[in-house]
This record gives sequence, structure tokens and C-alpha cells, in this order.
Amino acid sequence: MTFRLGQFLLLFCALTALGCHRSNSDSNSQLTVVRVQTVAESNTINDISYSVSIVPYTQVNMSFKVSGYIEKILQIQGSDGRMRDVQQNDKVVKGTLLAQVQPSEYLDQLTEAQASLAKANAGLSKANDDYLRARNLYATQSLTQREFDQARKEYDSYKAEVTAARAQADDARLYLAYTKLRVPWDGVILQRNVEVGSLVAMGTVGFVLANIESVKATVGVPDTALNEFQLGDSLRLLTKSLPNTPITGIVTEIGAEADSQTRLFGVELTISNADGRLKPGMIARLNLPNKEIKKAAISVPLSAVVRSQTDSQKFAVFVVDSANGVETAALRDIEIGDEIYRNQIAVLQGLTQGERVVVNGAQMLADAEPVKVIP
Repeated sequence: MTFRLGQFLLLFCALTALGCHRSNSDSNSQLTVVRVQTVAESNTINDISYSVSIVPYTQVNMSFKVSGYIEKILQIQGSDGRMRDVQQNDKVVKGTLLAQVQPSEYLDQLTEAQASLAKANAGLSKANDDYLRARNLYATQSLTQREFDQARKEYDSYKAEVTAARAQADDARLYLAYTKLRVPWDGVILQRNVEVGSLVAMGTVGFVLANIESVKATVGVPDTALNEFQLGDSLRLLTKSLPNTPITGIVTEIGAEADSQTRLFGVELTISNADGRLKPGMIARLNLPNKEIKKAAISVPLSAVVRSQTDSQKFAVFVVDSANGVETAALRDIEIGDEIYRNQIAVLQGLTQGERVVVNGAQMLADAEPVKVIP
């Protein structure tokens, strides 16, 4: 498993540096005992592994648009042959009624609105007849201007009343329809939050529905690894639940900017999941070739890395050399890579193959200090 070096190594050095360096001025002190490791080619650091989360391709919260008590919930036959309420992991089909709020209140509102509309239509019909009669009489000067205006005003009033009553009836009909919560598309129930008899308010989330015929794998990667991803690339993943089944994902989205907190770029892969073997919340592993570490060719354990004495933002190791029978540890600045693999860190510059570095006891040493090397 790999992860970013970042603050981990800074904290590691800071914690181990306190009170650790000793001066050579005390010639009577005993030699510091250390273990060393010969620098060689690194054959273990040959890829970067990313942990990715499996999420639904599409997921929606199904909320109630009216308030009231839940009267019914979709019944599905359980494994024991008995009918039960729909629950998590059940598949549902587009148009299926998932739940219904008691409709009696909304039926009463619709009945009242329809009665008001019928009354307004009757009034409009009479006002229309009166207006037509008044207009004919006015044309023959058998009706005064005031009487004609009054007939027209009454007609316009009933016309507006009909419009308002029709809108009220339409709203009542719509609210009645809203008592039924239906599935918008084929999917799987991820969560059910209500029971028969529950009191829900407008906006209450009753169910969480997901489309998992395809799923997405999301991963955050540093800017140094962005070039490893191209839209349309096919990449292989493995999950703990399916260790022997490689999964292919297609890169469908690459973040345009880094997350303000993690400084990582989001990369999204789309995976076909027609058989439903991948479940939301699963963790998978994505391996990519690590070109930078391959070029480095060598690596050292994290325990060998200490803070540079020339630059507090850089790092160093103690290289042990032997002269006249005396083993001496010399502090040497190195350039390290960005990734840690297990307990190894790649060294880009500063070391060559065959040199010996202190891997145990480095935090107790001072530059040019004689040491005792043990197996």
C-alpha cells in the first residue's frame, strides 16, 4: 500500500530528532551501536497502489412532497416466502409505488376545489349570457352605458374566479398525486427511512435509490501522478471481496483542480456492474506503474531518513565508512521521491549502490561520529 510522504515524514523526523544528536566532544563516551543496510537496486518499489471507493453511478434521495402519515409501503416476497416491506438491497422497477401517504385529506381538498370550480363555471355561464344580452341591447341603445359596464364587469369577475378555481383544483389534484412515492427508474434500494404509520413532513427522505448497473470508482491522486491517467483509459482494479477477479474501469473524469484540503485531484472510473457483484461502499485497489521510483533504482527504509543539517526542509542519511579499522557515520543530504511503499522510500539523488546507510540508530547520531556496527 502506498501513500503520500507529506507531513508524515516531517513529523517522523521532528519527533525523533528531539534530544537525539550527540556531540563528538566527549571522547570518553561509548560508541553508538547501529545497524546498517547496503544500498542496492530496489525491485519491490515498482508500482503505486491507490485505494478507491465504489459508489453508485446514480443515486437519489426520494423525498415526500406532502406531509401526512404513511399508509402503505411496497410489499415484496421475502426469502421465507412471506410478504414484507421493501428494504435495503431490494431491486425495484420504474413506476412501482414505494409508499403512500394517507390520501383522505388531499381527496377532501380536491373535492372542495372541484365543487368551487363547478360553482364558478355556473356563475360564468350565467354572466356570459347576461353580457351577450347586454351587448346586443347596448348596440340598439336599449341599455345605458352604466348597465352595460356592470354586465361586463360581472362577466370578467366570474371569468377570473373560474381561472383561480381551476388552478386550485389542479393543485389539489397534484398534491393528491404526490401522496404516492413512485420509483423514477430501475434501481436498488440503499436505504429505507420510514415505516407504516410514520408521520412525514414535506421534504422527508423516505428512501435512497441507486442505479448500480454501472458503478464508479473514485480516487484522489497527487499532481505528480496525473499524467498516468487519460480519459478513456482502461485500468484494472481488485477488491478484497473478489481477490481473484480483476475488474476493468474506464477513466471517465479527471478533476480540473485539486481539493483544497488534501491537495489531491479526483479521478473517476466507470465500471460495468450488470451482475451486481460490486456494492456501494466496497474498497478496491488500483495499481499503476511508478515511473519516478523505477528511475530512482534504489530505496532506503524510513528509519534511515533524518533531517538535513543544511536545510530544515530537506532530508539526509548517515553513510558508514571504514578507515583504519574505525567505522564512522557521515551525514549526507539526499533527494527523496514523493511516494512511500510499505516502509521504503525512493532515493533520487545522493546515494550510490554498495554504500552502507544506518537503518537503526540514525536518530542517535551526530555527523562524523564513530559507531559500532552490529549484524
